[in-house]
Parts: sequence; structure tokens; C-alpha cells
Amino acid sequence: MNNGEILCILGPNRVGKTTFLKSILGMLKLKSGEILFNNSNMNTFTYKQRARVIAYVPQMHEPPFPYKVIDVVVMGTNVKMGYFRSPGKKEYHLAESILDSLADSGMSIIMTSHSPEQSFLCSAKTVLIEKNNNILIGSPEEIVTEENMKKAYGATVKIKEIEMENGDKIRTCIPIL
Repeated sequence: MNNGEILCILGPNRVGKTTFLKSILGMLKLKSGEILFNNSNMNTFTYKQRARVIAYVPQMHEPPFPYKVIDVVVMGTNVKMGYFRSPGKKEYHLAESILDSLADSGMSIIMTSHSPEQSFLCSAKTVLIEKNNNILIGSPEEIVTEENMKKAYGATVKIKEIEMENGDKIRTCIPIL
């Protein structure tokens, strides 16, 4: 994966999307192989080292409190604070600078989804894991095809391009029932 790239991992339930993501996060140990970050084997990273290079946002999250984005980013600075410290002005300034520079940072994103439209909307590269463990990798236009959706999900779809009121065109998958 290249810096600044968005990777969307698609596939039906139980093909390993979440297992793959949890392996990258260090929540699951690999049975074989390695995951590299800047040519370093992530299996050797401590939790603190991993926390400095990876942020994780669950797909479904209902916060118990109405946090602002800045507050969530400040929570991510905890790895740089000592035990029993509360965030202060320094952490809020750091969080603000992180948000200001995010677009130009070259940060990469890996997301998993059941919805192929998300790949069209935001990813540069798409991985489709089929039920037979066949893995397809390419651009959304190469991977999210009517034929591949039928093989992966067992569903007949039509891929259509829709022009929005503002003139933008988006691609979408329409299930044929």
C-alpha cells in the first residue's frame, strides 16, 4: 500500500475481512507470514509502537457521550502522555495540528465493507475476497463488476453511473431482485 492511499476490502460475511484487519491491528497473532510497516515487521512492534502508527475506528460505534472530533483526536494522544495524566492545552494544540495537516500527511486508510458503493466513492484500490478465498486486487472499476459481485456475494447487480444535481457522477450497484 502506498502513502496516502485508501484501500477498501470488500467481501461477504465470513471471508476474513475483519480477521485481516485485526491481524494488522495486532489483535490477532499471525499463523504465518508478516505484516510490514515501512519495511519493519509489525509482529515485533510493542503495543505503544503500534499505537503511534495505527489508529482504529470501528465500523459501528455509538459513543456514550456526544464527543466532538477534536476530543476523539485528543484521546489518541494518550499514548504520548504518562500514566494518570489528563490532556491539557498541549494535547489540544497537538490534536488541532494533526487535524490541520491530515489532508497533506500521506496517511493511508484501510477500510472493510460489505457495500461496494463505498469503494467507488472513496478508494484508490479495492480488494475483493470471494467465498472460495480467491482475492482480487485493483481499482474499484476493475474489481467491482457485475460478474465479480455475482461470484463474491451470489447476487445479481447492475453497475450504473448516476449524474448528481451538481454534475458529479457516481457509480453504484443496484441489486436485481
